[in-house]
Amino acid sequence: MCVFVDGENFRHSLADLFQGGKYKYRKEDYLPEANWHHFFSSLVNRSGWELVRVYWYVIGDIDFHPYRIPHDWEEKRRFLEGKGVLQRLKDQGYAVDASEQGLKVAQDELNKRKQAFRRRAEGWQKVHASIERQHDQIQFQRFGSNRYDLVSRSLGTEKGVDTQLATDMITLSDIYDVAAVVSGDADYIPPVSAVKNLGKLVYSVSFRTANGRKLPGGAWHLERRVDGQIEVSFERTQELLEIEEVRA
Repeated sequence: MCVFVDGENFRHSLADLFQGGKYKYRKEDYLPEANWHHFFSSLVNRSGWELVRVYWYVIGDIDFHPYRIPHDWEEKRRFLEGKGVLQRLKDQGYAVDASEQGLKVAQDELNKRKQAFRRRAEGWQKVHASIERQHDQIQFQRFGSNRYDLVSRSLGTEKGVDTQLATDMITLSDIYDVAAVVSGDADYIPPVSAVKNLGKLVYSVSFRTANGRKLPGGAWHLERRVDGQIEVSFERTQELLEIEEVRA
């Protein structure tokens, strides 16, 4: 079995599983420190299969918005006012306006946010590299991009990751008998059908919260099309990831 992991979908599922401040792994953390090889091997072996490799798909690049602020002061003013950047920063409490000093404050703040998020993204890459070094049969696939809005400090929708995962499911089908998809994204239904047409089995992977809710959201779309499901209880996920509760 090869496991194909939609990285952001998986990460958000883990954050939703262990929310509420009761656990040492917090929603703000990127990923738990865990024996990832054991985690994925346990999911695969429980279904009677042998793990070939885990392909874990993550964002390759960050596209910042606004990407570039003009150097000329008049162009800078028109750009920042036209994009609504000055007003949005002013609403956030920053002393910005159309004067050169106000524009400089705006530009400096945006540059500071860009550098901060760039360091955060570099931290993610270091986590990926550490997992690959420490755990056999796990390979991060870095593709696509995501847009980061410097004003709202929010990520948009990733692009290209799902396409690459779908492509690899098909092009790598010679090396596996069974594919397991860790995602609830209905966009994977076409590649699932294509892989099944090649004579392979396809499983979906989902997790139960402490109150029994299924994650990732929307997983039922895939479950209607796959050959079987690997469903992991909350207690089993907590055990495999070695996530401890916070003691009062």
